[in-house]
Amino acid sequence: MKYIDHSNKKKFFISHSSDDKPLVNSFIKEILKIGCGFKDEDIFCTLDPSAIRTGDDFRDQIIENMKKCDYILLFISENYNSSDICKNEIGAAWALEGKRVLPFILPRTSFKQMGFLNVVKQGASITEKREERIR
Repeated sequence: MKYIDHSNKKKFFISHSSDDKPLVNSFIKEILKIGCGFKDEDIFCTLDPSAIRTGDDFRDQIIENMKKCDYILLFISENYNSSDICKNEIGAAWALEGKRVLPFILPRTSFKQMGFLNVVKQGASITEKREERIR
């Protein structure tokens, strides 16, 4: 935590498939919260039952929170690639200005499966010890 600058608080938007819930929840808890010291209010993730209230249009909440965040983390998997909502989120992520978009591929997913919008970006595999370039 000594390497995290908390004087300029950052906000995260987590783009994921709900089918990858265990892994995404672990990342949020172990890395963002415990490892980096971020709080619930710093992270928007639809896995949090309080993120979207019953009766709210989830699309409005997603757009609003994408606009408010500094970082958009994409957890790309086969589940992610088969979700229309995830495809919309990835497109919106690249269209928004001033956002740092960080694509991560989950186990059993290749860099080629990151999608067209990610082919020019460097991505990271959560199972590799170093970042790899997309070619």
